[in-house]
Amino acid sequence: MKKYSLIAAIWWGGVAFLSGCSKEAEADGMGRADFACLPDIAVEEMTRATAQLPIEVPAAADFKLTVANADGSYFEEYEHFRDYDQPLMKNGEYVATFSLGDPDAENSTAYCFEGSTAFKVTANRTTPVTVCPKLTNSAVRLSTTEWFDNYYSSAEFTVTTASGNSFHFTPTSGQTIFVKAGTTLKLKGSAVKAQNGVEVTFPEHTIGTAAASALHTITVDASKAGGGVLILSLGTEEDMIEVAPVEIELNPEA
Repeated sequence: MKKYSLIAAIWWGGVAFLSGCSKEAEADGMGRADFACLPDIAVEEMTRATAQLPIEVPAAADFKLTVANADGSYFEEYEHFRDYDQPLMKNGEYVATFSLGDPDAENSTAYCFEGSTAFKVTANRTTPVTVCPKLTNSAVRLSTTEWFDNYYSSAEFTVTTASGNSFHFTPTSGQTIFVKAGTTLKLKGSAVKAQNGVEVTFPEHTIGTAAASALHTITVDASKAGGGVLILSLGTEEDMIEVAPVEIELNPEA
């Protein structure tokens, strides 16, 4: 019995040895990539050099990952980065792309991020690769000046995009919306004159185009020259627009 046991042990050891050689042969000329996805919420603001988006940094695990080479012979897609398991890849040049969000969506949580990095896989090595996705659509918020707040009360505004989506703002709402890059923005509103209680409306006007990868602050001011003329800006003095208020007749048939 002992003799046969020894022979069996040698046989299975031989199989294990041959199997190990096979794996070494399979890995020859192959390498791996170890990705780090570091979302960057810093964006260009029209009135400053940079600003931080008022959101939490998106979780890297939720990003979609695609890995491809130049000739198209290799393409792998992972709906979630958490599913990436560092498979063996042939020695060569690749591009990794991380993306998150729907670029056609518009709402307060519809931010879109994307970033790509070229890298090289080296045989029998694990290559560290860092990708820093950035905002690709546009962020928009609204702010009123102190002068406007002193001149008007109960102000409400509606911002409408070229896709027909409308968003409600007040001077204290503090919300940020995310819209398609390149979309046209229109604004209308209403308020009450603080000095006499007269209700007014501000007819809808086109105020500008949302730039990609940017944070726009719609600034609403009132003219100091009198009359409460609305002064709108999407970020620079060059794009300022004046909108005259229209008083609401409480008894139009009287």
